Amino acid sequence: EVQPNCLIIMNNGIPDKQGIVFDHTWPSDVVTIERDPPRINGFQKSLRTTRGWDPIHEYCGKHYYLPAEVCDTMGMEWFYEADDEPRSTQELAGMYNLCRSRGANYLLDVGPTPEGLIHDRFRDGLLRLREVLEKNDWAA
Repeated sequence: EVQPNCLIIMNNGIPDKQGIVFDHTWPSDVVTIERDPPRINGFQKSLRTTRGWDPIHEYCGKHYYLPAEVCDTMGMEWFYEADDEPRSTQELAGMYNLCRSRGANYLLDVGPTPEGLIHDRFRDGLLRLREVLEKNDWAA
C-alpha cells in the first residue's frame, strides 16, 4: 500500500535445489537460491525451458512469474571477517556467467567492516570483476 512498486523477497534459500517451499516463503516476487546457480533442468516444470530456472510456478491453482536470484558471497563469509579473502576473479566471473546463462540474477554479498566500510581487498576484487565482465561483454 505504501510502496506498491517494491519487490518482496522471502529468503527461500534453496540450497538443495528441490524447489520452492510455499508454506513459509509466500508471497514473494523473487526466489532466492544460496551460493549455487540453478541446475540445468533442475527446476524445469515444462517444455518452456531447456536449461536452468523456469520462472513460471503454480500455487493454489494460479501461475506466477518468479525469477531467481542466486545469493553468493565475495569471500567465504556472509558478514565481514578480518581473515576472509575475496575469491578469485575467475571464479566470481564464472559464477556470474553461469547464473546469467541459467536465467538467474547474481547477487554478490560484500560485508562491510564494523566501521561500515568496504575493505580495500574487496573493493579491489570488485573492480577486477567489473573489468573482466566488461572485457568479455558479460556486464548487463
